[in-house]
Amino acid sequence: MYKEFLIAYIRNCNDFILNANGPILYRSGEDVAKTLSEKSLDEIKDLMGFEYEISEGKITFTVRDSIEAESFEKSDKPICFMLQGFFAEISKNIFKLKKTRCKEIKCKAKGDKKCVFIVEAK
Repeated sequence: MYKEFLIAYIRNCNDFILNANGPILYRSGEDVAKTLSEKSLDEIKDLMGFEYEISEGKITFTVRDSIEAESFEKSDKPICFMLQGFFAEISKNIFKLKKTRCKEIKCKAKGDKKCVFIVEAK
C-alpha cells in the first residue's frame, strides 16, 4: 500500500511542477537565452544541440534530447517550458522584434520521438 501512496505523491508533485512552475521555467529559459544574445543562431545550435528551420514569419526548432521531457515519465501535454522560453527569446534577435510566441507542438514526455517548437513573430 505504501507504494501506491508514493506513486500518487510523485504524480501530484509532477502536476504541481507543470501547472504552478511553468511560467517560472519559461522565464528561466528566457534568461539563459539573453546570455547568448551576442551569438549567432548556428553558434547557439552547436551549444544546445537542436535543429532549426526558418520559414516566412516562423522558426521550427527540433530537440531530440530534452532534459525537461526526460525528467517526466509521461505527460498528457507538452512540458518543456524552459525550452519554450529559450526559443522565444533567441528568436527575438533573429526577427529583430520585441515579442514572439513559442508553442511546443510535439513532446517526448507525451510519447513523441522528439520535441518540436514553433516560434512565430508577433
